Amino acid sequence: MFMAGAGVSAEALRLRLADLAASGRGDLRAVVGEFRRSEVLVPVVDGSLVSAEAGGIRWLFVFTDDAALARFAEARGEAVPERVAAYGALLLDQVVPEV
Repeated sequence: MFMAGAGVSAEALRLRLADLAASGRGDLRAVVGEFRRSEVLVPVVDGSLVSAEAGGIRWLFVFTDDAALARFAEARGEAVPERVAAYGALLLDQVVPEV
């Protein structure tokens, strides 16, 4: 599911998300817009996107780059899974409504 085109860099998105999380303030609409334009990585296991349920909410795991995905897998004591690249807009518009 690799999609070509110009988007926001993974590093720029990571920095915006970290700033928003640290400060609790910021323009959430702008961050969502950056996510929509960013290409992100979604891990895949046994042909399915990796997700988990917590508090009655299904969470889809999405990473800004291979290093972030590797840290996630390492923290779980797992091998780095296969992944697909997708723009955030595709995830928000087509995948999330189906989850």
